[in-house]
Amino acid sequence: MEYPPDGAVTTMFELLQRGIWLTNNGDFIGEQTRNGTYKWMTYKEVYNASHKVGSALLQLGINAGEASRIGIAGPNSARYIIAQNALMNYSIVFVPLYHNYNMEILCTIIDRCNLELIFCDTVERANKFVAEIQQKKIKMLKKIIILKDEKEKIDREFCKHSEIEIYDWNYILELGNSNLKPVTPPSPSNIYIICHTSGTTG
Repeated sequence: MEYPPDGAVTTMFELLQRGIWLTNNGDFIGEQTRNGTYKWMTYKEVYNASHKVGSALLQLGINAGEASRIGIAGPNSARYIIAQNALMNYSIVFVPLYHNYNMEILCTIIDRCNLELIFCDTVERANKFVAEIQQKKIKMLKKIIILKDEKEKIDREFCKHSEIEIYDWNYILELGNSNLKPVTPPSPSNIYIICHTSGTTG
């Protein structure tokens, strides 16, 4: 069955706002817990978290607008989607760093897209990027935000010698909450994503 396009939605930012309205702030993202049940976040909870994360990005020196690009590395998760929406809130271009790509390709994407900041799902993955920075295979990257709660695994000394700053998720939420910025949503003509694929997306 085909449905006509919804003229009320012209950007990815508006898609989330539309979801809040259509579902009366219903459940949006569910993640499976250890006991097999699902923990859900509503549309507004996702938006509020993304507002904080986006505000933190601006506080860290990232400019709103499509001249800025930020990568996200790792498999899909609730926090991955929150980070995505944080970029949409401020018209920042999203660059996926697919977890099944080899490091050489990821390094090329980071430098070609001039990514100064990326999100990583784990400290382990972040450390791989830091190692590439130490070997001068990545030139632009300066900041990494960890999605998972792994603050205790961050090696501050290792990062210091690599001239890279690594932030944990809760710090970013607190930073954004203390420095909330008005959102600057994209227009339909703005770039949403720069997607590097082998050509299999159709």
